[in-house]
Amino acid sequence: MRISKRALEDLDRLPKPEKREIYWDDKVPGFGVRRSIGGRITYVVKLNIRGGQQNKWVTLGDWPSLVPDVARDLAMEHRAAGRQGRDFEAENEARAAKARQEAAGGMPLVDLLDSWRTRTEAEMQARVTQGQAGAHERELLRLERKVLRPDMQGKSVQSYDGARFQALINQQASPNLARNLRTLFVRFIEFAQTELVLKGIRVDWPAKLTVRGAPKSRSYYHSLEQTAAAWIAAGHLGRRGALLRFIILTLARRGEAAALRDQDLLLDAAQLGPHWRQVTITNKSRREHLVPLSGPALALLRWLPRRSTRTTPETDYIFSGRAGRKVSGWTDLISSMRELAGLPEGGLHDFRRTGVSVLADHGVDAVVVDKLLNHKASATLPGVMAVYQRSEMWVQRRAALDLWADLLFAEIEKQLGKPVSRENWGFDEPFAEVRIVRKAGQSKGSPRRRRLRGLEPS
Repeated sequence: MRISKRALEDLDRLPKPEKREIYWDDKVPGFGVRRSIGGRITYVVKLNIRGGQQNKWVTLGDWPSLVPDVARDLAMEHRAAGRQGRDFEAENEARAAKARQEAAGGMPLVDLLDSWRTRTEAEMQARVTQGQAGAHERELLRLERKVLRPDMQGKSVQSYDGARFQALINQQASPNLARNLRTLFVRFIEFAQTELVLKGIRVDWPAKLTVRGAPKSRSYYHSLEQTAAAWIAAGHLGRRGALLRFIILTLARRGEAAALRDQDLLLDAAQLGPHWRQVTITNKSRREHLVPLSGPALALLRWLPRRSTRTTPETDYIFSGRAGRKVSGWTDLISSMRELAGLPEGGLHDFRRTGVSVLADHGVDAVVVDKLLNHKASATLPGVMAVYQRSEMWVQRRAALDLWADLLFAEIEKQLGKPVSRENWGFDEPFAEVRIVRKAGQSKGSPRRRRLRGLEPS
């Protein structure tokens, strides 16, 4: 048949076929129309590219948006190019890709950064809404604002040198900070490349980034004497000092202790005794965990009043920060604790190592210690024990924390030079709020934040 407007109109009026049909043109060999099961009519051309082994099918367009005469001319161009050993379709695609790349050259990088930031903020908000910590996303957003955005400001997608990602990492003095920056870059590059590929744009950005040097050792821990000094110092640090003491007594992670609410406390439980119930969304292991409360921990909780102000109603966070939110300002707390206690280094997490090390020295079983720390057993216990050890060892855990409190207070009494009552465990003075004030001239933010470095403008 000769493919014409009238012929295609007649073809369109026929019942829809049960299988795909092809009708060839009488004038141009290899040119025809394909009619699908749904009745759709599409122009096609079948050709062989010189030097090729197989025939190639090319879809030219749909009828009626493309008229027969134009489709026939396109088919003739494809076949002529094929006889010369050229792939007309591939050439058209290459021209279109080049045009897209040239258009992308003017695409501002901050547009991609804005999109990434919006998505990450939504992810963080979703975690916070579920009661989970959003600290990781918050740190990535901070690094994006402080390092990546200034470096990309005013640059376009094609003008940005992908080697700058690695260079920015190499500029950081701290391996830990460099690792966080690498996490940010990997996430952003993955996001950006996905967005750009969907637009037909490709960029030569690195798939792998490296960090020089090892992170700071996690083997450091405070001595029992230093821990007692930190306990005494915490008495001068108000509500955050009370949080510090609670962390020392329970060997909990700081984020878990900061998230403690009234409803998480079972102080009058008859069978298990006073304990703290960590729900799945507030602890690192993502499973419910019960923490026995020793005598001083129980005394601290009953002594500490709930925080409220004229503008903020009473909050259910036990150690709430300002405006009823979870406590923050960890750097100021740690710095003040070190100064008052005379500690050369270390942070809050190191008290966990101190507690379990002291307990191990006094014969407490490693499995009991592991249960106290709420580690995933498979990561910290060997072989068969990791698979089969499912006992909660509640009695042993309570005894271990009671022993830890006794050993700690024996050292506290030694440093104070007087005994501490076992009725109130030293919580005999009314609680007083204390605001930890940053020293004059001290740069805002932690030393780690102040070490952020960027590259000079190119």
